[in-house]
Amino acid sequence: MNPSPSLSLRLAASLALSGAIAAQIPLFTMPSAEVPGISGSQITWTIGGAVPGPFVVLADLSGGPFDLFGERLYLGFGPVLTSLLVSPATTGPTAHTHAVPTVPGMIGMSIFGQPLVLDPLAPNGIFRALNGASTTFHAGGYPVGSSFSDPIGEGFTGTFRADVTGHIRGGAVQRRTHQTIDPQGAPFAAGLANPLHPTGSRVQMVYRTQDVGASGEPELLTAVRWHPYGPIAPGSISNLEMRLGHTDVTPDYTHDPWSALPVNPNSGLDPTFANNYRASAPPVVSYRGSYAINPGLLTASGYLAYPQIVPFAYDGTSSLLLEFLVADDPTNSSMTGATVRLMSLAMPLPGARLWASGTVFQPMPIPNPAQVSSGTPDNAMYELELDFARVQTWAQSPWLDSLNANPDYDPPMVAASTPAGSSLSLSFRGATSMSGAGATAWSASPDIADGMRYLQFRITFVANLLTGESPIVDTVFVPAR
Repeated sequence: MNPSPSLSLRLAASLALSGAIAAQIPLFTMPSAEVPGISGSQITWTIGGAVPGPFVVLADLSGGPFDLFGERLYLGFGPVLTSLLVSPATTGPTAHTHAVPTVPGMIGMSIFGQPLVLDPLAPNGIFRALNGASTTFHAGGYPVGSSFSDPIGEGFTGTFRADVTGHIRGGAVQRRTHQTIDPQGAPFAAGLANPLHPTGSRVQMVYRTQDVGASGEPELLTAVRWHPYGPIAPGSISNLEMRLGHTDVTPDYTHDPWSALPVNPNSGLDPTFANNYRASAPPVVSYRGSYAINPGLLTASGYLAYPQIVPFAYDGTSSLLLEFLVADDPTNSSMTGATVRLMSLAMPLPGARLWASGTVFQPMPIPNPAQVSSGTPDNAMYELELDFARVQTWAQSPWLDSLNANPDYDPPMVAASTPAGSSLSLSFRGATSMSGAGATAWSASPDIADGMRYLQFRITFVANLLTGESPIVDTVFVPAR
């Protein structure tokens, strides 16, 4: 395939052939999977209905996507962009065969195609794009997978979208705001010292899944706000570090109905800061720098934002650990109290927070408050307002029959369009029956299912947090030999 002239020149040249475009949109198809021959392959693409206007069929080795004049094209528009056909209007279905020479590295390569139909009545006044399709080359064997012509009808489950013809797309980004207010907690009638201590502090806070409104689905924590108590005094902290992580600490705030004491007082935060970290996964730094307390930024819900954090990948199933470190500095000034709820009035435990702070006589170690290894736990739960965004969604196939009693699965073939800032991954498992009997664990490789007739795969989509764009998959196939 030779590189084509620029798209704009082709479209301009086609304007002389313009005509009215019918409301009915014909379906464009390509063979989903092909085995290349020694000298090459023949690919026959079809348009399943009349095209009442001039059109061009473009092809690329990348699925893009690429937006052009308001139309979404599933082509990368790289240096190998080419035209397979430039044609006037047709009165019925169209099929064309193209020779594709065999080249090194062809196995696993995909060719993406899409027609553009000239239409002066289109929203952009020039053309409309038909659906995209692709062909992926493999080394042989029965291809087990899907071309997603009807993913819901095929039995796919998950949080995906099936709104792109012949494709499957990751779900939309979903955002939510949650306030960590447990009705069991008793409001404390005074402003408690907040982590922004002017003489330095090290503070940990733990929030269970129910405290953050988790649903079990992974999310990004994108913002943290705190609830001031009483009038807000302007102030500043010159050196604040915020850390976010998961922890295995899950405080049990249940009380014995007879004694009114917590039934498990040692279930909360340990007095040693490091003991509250998850093994091999300490919290990550989400912010480091200065912080100015500005009363004018108080939200309508009564919260004040901490500095903008680096989004944290929260797994949706673990307790959330927040850690604040403030170095002592004579220029620090922060006198506003924070609103908390006491999770037990009978005793200080179990620990919802772990606190260590300096005084005017003995400030925190400089410049690293992390040198303080232990503190005092208590059950004061800070009222925070948290912003979450779900960017990770998934699609799971039904059990697929390889038609082979003892298959050897090859690496997967995937044809996809991946917008900037998005990604996708695949996992696989095998079974001995269509009902999933003897299912293996999930693995990043289909080799986990070698020797098992039935294969299942799962696509994990990760959308771009800022744009909301999700990956769009045209085909997934695993050759079974």
